[in-house]
Amino acid sequence: MQDGDMETTMKTSISRYMDPKLVAFFQADDRDEALAKLVEVIYQGGKLNNQEAFYKAIIDREKIVSTGIG
Repeated sequence: MQDGDMETTMKTSISRYMDPKLVAFFQADDRDEALAKLVEVIYQGGKLNNQEAFYKAIIDREKIVSTGIG
């Protein structure tokens, strides 16, 4: 496989897993605001049934060990 072919294959493979509705660019002042905005994007993208419960679960998990945001 030539370099150009591999690049095309990678773009095609990755794009199968990307959902444009879940790509977001935003500013946040702190970790909690960033997480809230990310949860909103996921919810608006139709991937969550309960936005509040998911956000609470993320915050509870962050209290145990941080993922490094913020």
